[in-house]
Amino acid sequence: MDGGGRRGKGMGGNFVYADLRARILSLELAPGTHLDEAGLVEDYGVSRTLVREALIRLGSSGLAVLLPNRGARVAPIEVAGLSEFFEALDLCERSVAHWAALRRQEADVEAISCARRAFEAAAASGGSAELNTANLAFHLAIARAADNSHIAGAYARLLEEEVRVRWLSFGVSSSAAGAAEEHTARAVADHRALETAIRDGDAIASQETAAAHVLRFRDRVIASLGSRLSDAIPIVSPASGGGATLAG
Repeated sequence: MDGGGRRGKGMGGNFVYADLRARILSLELAPGTHLDEAGLVEDYGVSRTLVREALIRLGSSGLAVLLPNRGARVAPIEVAGLSEFFEALDLCERSVAHWAALRRQEADVEAISCARRAFEAAAASGGSAELNTANLAFHLAIARAADNSHIAGAYARLLEEEVRVRWLSFGVSSSAAGAAEEHTARAVADHRALETAIRDGDAIASQETAAAHVLRFRDRVIASLGSRLSDAIPIVSPASGGGATLAG
């Protein structure tokens, strides 16, 4: 932080966009949050034009909704739209995995391998933000190997939305830490299988692994959203002085 503003104050429009994007993906800026242009100008120490350009870029990627003469707001995450989201993610993920196996070059395979190792390092360190960033990088490396800019662009937007869904679903309660570790271990195995299938040029195995990977993520999100936060809160009897829970 510098003089009360965001860190990197005065660094320009690219920094404003990158910082806002990171804060939106991590849900530091929650869905629906108003992004006031004047406030952002003050926070970042840049011109209104640069702030507006950053908001337009966020709007074009689906992370913000532009408001006439009022800045923007962080795009909502609609629970009712999760079905369509997973339908699109499944289609894109299977497509890029299939094409990556058929079209990959040696440099693509090395990039995928490097991103996979970075994901495993993040998994070992236990940092959620680093894990999400590494997961995004791994899947984008596969998208580049697929060599189709149109599908890669659509896939990239879905992957950014996936990061927000992850934070919304898995960052609610620490009571599911064990399930999160199990899910991460399965993701590590899936990533290794994807890398191997793409390296071997096995399009069918790549597609099948990608489909199973999305299905596991979908089921984890559904299970997380379906859990009740109150389950982790002990209800104590006033008469017991706080030492005993009430049995139902």
